Amino acid sequence: MTRLFAISSILLIFLCQTAYNQSRIDSLQHQLQNTAESKQRVDLLNSLAELNSSDSVITESIALSKKLDYENGLSSAFRILSNKLTNEGDYDSALALNLINLDIQKSKPSSELASTYSAIGLLYDYMGDYKNAMDNFVEGLKVSEEINDKKHISNFYNRIGIIHNYQGNYDKTIEFFNKSLELRKEIGDKRAQADIYNNLGIIYRKQNDVSRAIEYYTISLNIKIDLNDNYGIASSYNNLGTAYFFKDDYNKALEYYSKSLAIKLKSDTPGELASTYINIGETYTYLDRYNLALNNIETGLNIAKKMGNRDDIKLGYEELSQTYAKMRQFDSAYKYHLLYNDLKDSIFSKESEQHIIEIQTKYDLEKKEKEIVLLQKENEIKHIETENSNLIRNIFIFGFVIISFLIIAIIRSYKDDLVKNRQLSLNKKDIESQNEVLKTMSYEKDQLMKIVAHDLRSPLNQIDGLVNLVNYSPENLND
Repeated sequence: MTRLFAISSILLIFLCQTAYNQSRIDSLQHQLQNTAESKQRVDLLNSLAELNSSDSVITESIALSKKLDYENGLSSAFRILSNKLTNEGDYDSALALNLINLDIQKSKPSSELASTYSAIGLLYDYMGDYKNAMDNFVEGLKVSEEINDKKHISNFYNRIGIIHNYQGNYDKTIEFFNKSLELRKEIGDKRAQADIYNNLGIIYRKQNDVSRAIEYYTISLNIKIDLNDNYGIASSYNNLGTAYFFKDDYNKALEYYSKSLAIKLKSDTPGELASTYINIGETYTYLDRYNLALNNIETGLNIAKKMGNRDDIKLGYEELSQTYAKMRQFDSAYKYHLLYNDLKDSIFSKESEQHIIEIQTKYDLEKKEKEIVLLQKENEIKHIETENSNLIRNIFIFGFVIISFLIIAIIRSYKDDLVKNRQLSLNKKDIESQNEVLKTMSYEKDQLMKIVAHDLRSPLNQIDGLVNLVNYSPENLND
């Protein structure tokens, strides 16, 4: 009865929200009929596009923004269109629009610029390019810290934690998630708190602390139910399914996965379906229901390929390999294992891992530099206020200069090390290339000697035969 009441409440809220949105759409369309070509019309078009994502509305907004040279309107239209394309799985087009937005907004730090860095980083994340994802998340974090935007700072802490999670650096992941959670509690953002509790549950599950994972997933789920967040509820159901899967409770896992899938099928976000289908297929594999397993995994894999989500494609290949192995169809199992390994190596390359570590190190170093500079400025003010003395001021300035030189020396040393490492890498590649050339030349020399020996053998044998004839009957030879 309680569950029926909850479902009825959610349905009523959904219907009310739909009615409200339709009322807003009608109002905006009425205003547009009485608004000539102007920046105000662009703003109305963008507000309407936020509600119904109509291609014609967005197209008109972009065209009018360009005609009026209205950068803010154009940037908003590009953002709305890129969000629409992202939901549809057209990551390349969405990325192109966000990169254009980045050029428009780069002139000064702002929350819009931070949001664009976040959107670009997320798209690279979806495409499995974690190196570029990390670059953009760190740049966005710098912008957010400069304007003291705690909401965006928390968002980037969370995203950077996720990238560290991909690298298997779970201690660093938990550190960033907790920093993000503290900021969300400070600003009272319940929805974001639920997402972070969910992410912490994922990490504890990966560390095989399944009981703690379920605890965090449940906290997250309860917050999302209070907020009537269907998308978030679906995500929590999916993760609870994974937790029970690792407890070997496959029927309970299948129950939660199915709840998650039912919610996702009702929403217009196909990219979210792939992992859930694959998870359901994996569970059927462990229940020895192989036909259902293959059907679900292949459905998820096809969606992932269409969306270009390499992480889910990799997961699909891995699960197909395991399922075929359990079915003792080892040819198919081996084929998908090779596909899984190739994609895994391309995503988690050493170069990418090293780059992410370097980006994190650079960010930490820059943050320390800013803290030192800020601390020095505070000390300078204190000295001037308490001791209006030239001697003390000169000592402070001297210390500031010394510290600055030390910082410069550290940075230069760090850069020199980077240059040396790159040069060593290039030298190594040159040596390997030269070795290959020498191997080729040695092989060609051996082949040439074989040909020469073969070609000389026949005439030499003829000469040897004639000499033997002479030796046998010299009396028959004339002068």
